[in-house]
Amino acid sequence: LLNDIGFEWKLWNRDPWEQRFFEVQDYKKTHGNCIIGPNFSNSLNGWVKTQRKGYRHFMNMLKADNDRKLAARNDPEGKVPPE
Repeated sequence: LLNDIGFEWKLWNRDPWEQRFFEVQDYKKTHGNCIIGPNFSNSLNGWVKTQRKGYRHFMNMLKADNDRKLAARNDPEGKVPPE
Protein backbone atom coordinates (compact mmCIF):
# COMPACT_ATOMS: atom_id res chain seq x y z
CA LEU A 1 0.00 0.00 0.00
CA LEU A 2 2.77 2.49 0.86
CA ASN A 3 4.67 1.52 -2.29
CA ASP A 4 1.56 2.37 -4.32
CA ILE A 5 1.63 5.98 -3.11
CA GLY A 6 5.38 6.37 -3.72
CA PHE A 7 6.53 6.08 -0.11
CA GLU A 8 10.31 6.61 0.14
CA TRP A 9 11.76 3.82 2.27
CA LYS A 10 15.30 5.20 2.38
CA LEU A 11 15.71 8.34 4.43
CA TRP A 12 19.00 9.23 2.70
CA ASN A 13 20.02 8.43 -0.85
CA ARG A 14 23.66 9.00 0.06
CA ASP A 15 26.11 6.88 1.98
CA PRO A 16 26.56 7.88 5.64
CA TRP A 17 29.94 9.62 5.12
CA GLU A 18 28.59 11.71 2.27
CA GLN A 19 25.47 12.59 4.28
CA ARG A 20 27.57 13.88 7.18
CA PHE A 21 29.75 15.84 4.76
CA PHE A 22 26.67 17.63 3.39
CA GLU A 23 25.45 18.29 6.94
CA VAL A 24 28.77 20.00 7.70
CA GLN A 25 28.45 22.06 4.51
CA ASP A 26 24.96 23.17 5.55
CA TYR A 27 26.22 24.02 9.03
CA LYS A 28 29.01 26.15 7.57
CA LYS A 29 26.57 28.01 5.31
CA THR A 30 24.45 28.85 8.35
CA HIS A 31 27.12 29.50 10.98
CA GLY A 32 30.15 30.54 8.90
CA ASN A 33 32.46 27.92 10.41
CA CYS A 34 32.84 24.18 10.97
CA ILE A 35 33.14 24.33 14.76
CA ILE A 36 30.27 22.02 15.59
CA GLY A 37 29.79 21.71 19.33
CA PRO A 38 28.09 18.77 21.02
CA ASN A 39 25.18 21.04 21.97
CA PHE A 40 24.30 21.45 18.28
CA SER A 41 24.57 17.80 17.32
CA ASN A 42 26.51 15.30 19.38
CA SER A 43 26.70 12.79 16.52
CA LEU A 44 27.83 15.36 13.93
CA ASN A 45 30.35 16.73 16.44
CA GLY A 46 31.74 13.21 16.88
CA TRP A 47 31.93 12.66 13.13
CA VAL A 48 33.89 15.91 12.64
CA LYS A 49 36.28 14.96 15.46
CA THR A 50 36.87 11.58 13.79
CA GLN A 51 37.61 13.23 10.44
CA ARG A 52 40.07 15.66 12.04
CA LYS A 53 41.81 12.85 13.93
CA GLY A 54 42.13 10.82 10.72
CA TYR A 55 43.53 13.83 8.87
CA ARG A 56 46.13 14.48 11.59
CA HIS A 57 47.17 10.81 11.50
CA PHE A 58 47.51 10.93 7.70
CA MET A 59 49.61 14.11 7.85
CA ASN A 60 51.87 12.64 10.55
CA MET A 61 52.44 9.52 8.45
CA LEU A 62 53.19 11.66 5.39
CA LYS A 63 55.64 13.79 7.37
CA ALA A 64 57.41 10.72 8.77
CA ASP A 65 57.79 9.28 5.27
CA ASN A 66 59.15 12.58 3.94
CA ASP A 67 61.57 12.82 6.88
CA ARG A 68 62.88 9.32 6.08
CA LYS A 69 63.37 10.23 2.42
CA LEU A 70 65.18 13.45 3.36
CA ALA A 71 67.45 11.56 5.74
CA ALA A 72 68.28 9.07 2.97
CA ARG A 73 69.15 11.91 0.59
CA ASN A 74 71.48 13.42 3.17
CA ASP A 75 73.15 10.10 4.01
CA PRO A 76 76.39 9.72 2.05
CA GLU A 77 75.67 6.01 1.57
CA GLY A 78 72.02 6.63 0.64
CA LYS A 79 70.68 4.40 3.37
CA VAL A 80 67.04 4.85 4.32
CA PRO A 81 66.49 4.83 8.10
CA PRO A 82 64.11 2.16 9.39
CA GLU A 83 60.50 3.09 10.00
